Amino acid sequence: SMGGAVIVEAARKMATSMFIKTSDPVLVERVASDMSLAPPNVGIGAGEEFINHNIAQALEKITVPVRYICSDRGPFDLEAARQHCSSFEVVFMSGVGHFVMIEDPATFNRLLDETVQEIVSHQKRAA
Repeated sequence: SMGGAVIVEAARKMATSMFIKTSDPVLVERVASDMSLAPPNVGIGAGEEFINHNIAQALEKITVPVRYICSDRGPFDLEAARQHCSSFEVVFMSGVGHFVMIEDPATFNRLLDETVQEIVSHQKRAA
């Protein structure tokens, strides 16, 4: 249907916009294809949740250390995050878009391991 084609094209555009110019085109196509083939209600539901979710309220409920491993491609307001969650720390990855864990799994896994070890060692010292 025409509506279905519009949704598929919108999903493809959304997916490709999450990458950077140097991202692997095979990976970009794989993700764009996966996202565009999902049932429309999945994408629409995810979009609605993204728009309606109160991230500040959610952060305020968290009682464990928060670490966010993300791309350095866009602005990130760490101070704003810390206003709602004092333990919030961010680790940036360069040369990747939104999908850090699939664009550079080796670096992501190393950073994840370091982050978990940091939290565990801090918890042991605090005990």
